[in-house]
Amino acid sequence: MQPCPTNVTNPDDYAYYDKEWYDEFRESVVKRLLEVTAKKNNDYTTGTTNTNPFANFDRSEDFGVQPLVGLCIRMQDKFQRAMTFAKDGKLEVTEGNDQVEDIFFDIMGYCLLAQGMLERDKQVRKHTF
Repeated sequence: MQPCPTNVTNPDDYAYYDKEWYDEFRESVVKRLLEVTAKKNNDYTTGTTNTNPFANFDRSEDFGVQPLVGLCIRMQDKFQRAMTFAKDGKLEVTEGNDQVEDIFFDIMGYCLLAQGMLERDKQVRKHTF
């Protein structure tokens, strides 16, 4: 494997996308992810008056579904769309927040929620027993 030249300035060249570029890309994605997930969390948990960041998933218990299972079901919906794109090379619905990139962005958001739910459950068990 040859080292990637550092003087590549053409974004049409794969060599342009080196580790330095990727570090900057990751930082911008994570920043955007934190901003968007904070807003979505507010919208999905009935606004600023509700302090439970997992409220919408906790409500899945009303249907006999554990919150983490409910979250995984939503992730599976996203994975299904990603699989369709991987198989067909396109999606039928691509308006608004239905772009391919949004699928993976939503999955990252669900992963953050899952980590939070797991930590909450671990802390509650730790202090309950």
